[in-house]
Amino acid sequence: MKKLILSLAVVVVAAVVIGATGAWWTDTAESTDNTFASGTMNLQLSHEEYDGWYDEVDGTWDYQDMAPGGEKYRDVLQLSNSGTVPAGQLMFDTTTDSSNSGDDLPMSHVMRITELSYAGESLLEGGAGADIPEYEGPERDSCDKIVGDDVDYSSITSAVGAADEGDTICVEAGTYKEGRLIIELEGLTLKSFEGPEVTTIDTDSQHNRAIDLHADNIRIEGFTVEGFGEMAFNAVSDGFEIVNNIVPEGEATHDLSYAIYIDGPNGGLVENNDLGTQQLTSAIQVTHSENITVENNEFTTDDKGSAITIDSSSDIDLKGNTVEGFEIVGILVTGIFGETSDVSISDNEIRDNNIGVRVGHEDNGRNNFDITGVQVNNNNIVGNEDYGVAHYHGGTVDATNNWWGTTD
Repeated sequence: MKKLILSLAVVVVAAVVIGATGAWWTDTAESTDNTFASGTMNLQLSHEEYDGWYDEVDGTWDYQDMAPGGEKYRDVLQLSNSGTVPAGQLMFDTTTDSSNSGDDLPMSHVMRITELSYAGESLLEGGAGADIPEYEGPERDSCDKIVGDDVDYSSITSAVGAADEGDTICVEAGTYKEGRLIIELEGLTLKSFEGPEVTTIDTDSQHNRAIDLHADNIRIEGFTVEGFGEMAFNAVSDGFEIVNNIVPEGEATHDLSYAIYIDGPNGGLVENNDLGTQQLTSAIQVTHSENITVENNEFTTDDKGSAITIDSSSDIDLKGNTVEGFEIVGILVTGIFGETSDVSISDNEIRDNNIGVRVGHEDNGRNNFDITGVQVNNNNIVGNEDYGVAHYHGGTVDATNNWWGTTD
């Protein structure tokens, strides 16, 4: 049996701001009848097994091979401030002891706080993997142009043609056969009222690309995109945001095809999307780009290529995504077309792929450029057939603090 002893202490930081008047050049000001009150702060802890309040408490669990996703153990810790000054910030200082090894371990190696609430409201975000929130559409008075039935514009293309830079175009529920939609207005927002489940952009298989983002700071939110040949989204300009969209699996008609193709931007966000893989390539391809965040997306497939490919790019952050069921690899980091550096892969659920994460190529002839600064941390990497993480390139990959599906 493995005994885990978790000790918790609290450190409270309170900010006290005292204002006073002062003179500026020849002006004067007076403040009278002020009262400055001092107080005390005494935050203490109480464990279920204890009577009274303490500065530090211990909780002990005996469990064989405690593992994420296994049997859950719950313990309650209560906090009380018996002083007169409210706390401004609460920090936990934790230590652990694993009795079977005799070593003190970082808490993140053996246990995670999964619930922390105050007044009935959770204070924690979710764990590894995507958790796409419910869609929230815009208010009508925030829209510069509205597309739908019995309004000014019946097509998205016509609304974009009439819009100015920085406008917000809002789209009512329905299916819009737009052909290829090219957006060249900086700062344009295109957003549906009711979300991607009921709002569809369909190219009707007439064009390789559904939506081209050809100006900086364009935001596309709340659509299902289908009927394209090669790419649902083609992002080539800085500061793009592709948020809360759905690209069904296998929509593309070409073998080399993508849900989102990112080539060249400095700055971009892909968040809260449900993205299916298209044919034999990646759901997302990032090439020659910098400062790209791919966060909280769901990638699922029936035995197609890969979820995310990063090539010749830098400062890439892949976090909180679910990557499941890919025939080749879940996440591929490579240097075929140029150097790749500073790729962070964290808090993802990477499950049931052939390879979870691959850095470089097994065929060394394809490792043309350096790959440096790859970090794979705090992920659930389980059930992958060949490898959880495969490293075929020189240098070091930091793959610490992941869960691999077993304690062995």
